[in-house]
Amino acid sequence: MTRLRIRTRLVAGTAVVGVIVLAVALIVARVEISQLLHDSAVQLARTDLSSFAVDLQRNPGEPPDTVANGLLIVVKDPSGRVVRDTAPDDVRRALPAVASDSDFTFGDDEGRSYVVVGRLVQTSEGDWSLWAARDVSSSRSAVSGIDLVFVLMGIGLLVVLVLASWFLVRGALRPVEEMRRHAETLAGDELLPVGDNDDELARLASTLNDSVSRVRDAAWRERRMVSDAAHELRTPLAGLAAELELTRRHHDDPQQLDAGLVSAQRSAQRLGELATNLLELSRLDEAEAPPETADASEITAEMLDAIDRARTLVADRRLRIDDDIVVADPGARYEIGTMAISRVADNLLSNATRAVGARGTVVVRVKQDVDVLVIRVEDDGPGVPEDFLPVAFERFSRSDPARQREGSGLGLALVAAIAHAAGGAVRAENLGPGFAVEVRLPKM
Repeated sequence: MTRLRIRTRLVAGTAVVGVIVLAVALIVARVEISQLLHDSAVQLARTDLSSFAVDLQRNPGEPPDTVANGLLIVVKDPSGRVVRDTAPDDVRRALPAVASDSDFTFGDDEGRSYVVVGRLVQTSEGDWSLWAARDVSSSRSAVSGIDLVFVLMGIGLLVVLVLASWFLVRGALRPVEEMRRHAETLAGDELLPVGDNDDELARLASTLNDSVSRVRDAAWRERRMVSDAAHELRTPLAGLAAELELTRRHHDDPQQLDAGLVSAQRSAQRLGELATNLLELSRLDEAEAPPETADASEITAEMLDAIDRARTLVADRRLRIDDDIVVADPGARYEIGTMAISRVADNLLSNATRAVGARGTVVVRVKQDVDVLVIRVEDDGPGVPEDFLPVAFERFSRSDPARQREGSGLGLALVAAIAHAAGGAVRAENLGPGFAVEVRLPKM
């Protein structure tokens, strides 16, 4: 179903509201005019009877005065005999036997309408019944004429209202249309003009500018990530190709063949880690997976498992990995899964053990504060340049020279993405000597 344009809907809505308002106003006006004419006729008829009533009360034994020319009067004496009658026959036949202080409307066979007013006059000679009638046919014709005038006037007002609303809506939507045309031609870093007024259009322009900026930033980050990923993949792929070529040339030398295969295996492992980290970062960016939770005891168990894995990997080096884990409330839950904790721990320990080198110390600390769980990994390596700290958690960021041996530049970025997905935060600092990364996870 085709949806009408906003301008058309607004004008149509205005027309509907205008029809309703005008119809109600005209109906009320017609009712008021009709009631006013009716009340006026009743009042005149009562005035016609007043002189007869006064005369009968003053002279009850005498017949009433002669009816003036043009008045429609019917007078009955106490015995029920009509003593004065100037009303039409149809009106007379519609009168009750005895008058009462009331009025009614009557229409005859010829289409004329009358307002009839009755009055009962009590005298010493008995009760006299008086009626006065007023021909209101002309009033009804006038009301019919007024109806036609009202209808024509309502149509005219409705046309004026629709035209006025059309021009008003057109003028009100013109800035929106100009904004749309401007948005179609945006290029580079250009944004929509906001203006000095803090009105709806200015706020809309600000919102659209924010949206455009976010889209541009996302596109820029995507292009940068693709470029960096291509650069990162090119080096190990080129190395792997070269190692396999050398291995093929020395296929008859077992020692050279074994060394080449080991080197190729390391390159393939690095490619696998890079691809895994890229996929995990993409999953976190798109928030595809539902949030998972874990309690402090599960987090502690994952941290200890990661420490054991790291100790196994550095068993041939003079490197010590210590742990300092203090958990007062094992049942406290945090919005992070055990797999995510494992990735955080593995990346932080891998980063720290690469920085320390052949000998040194890495300390893993886990501590519960009131509302957060703090995971901190420290090493006594050379640290990083101070200008690297602000970009330490950006993708493919590297600090030279010692800390990124064989690294992809994605480990700390993945740690930060996991922490932020759990509602937490990360920070890095130099210890002099040494380096530390701290992850803070809020309690649920």
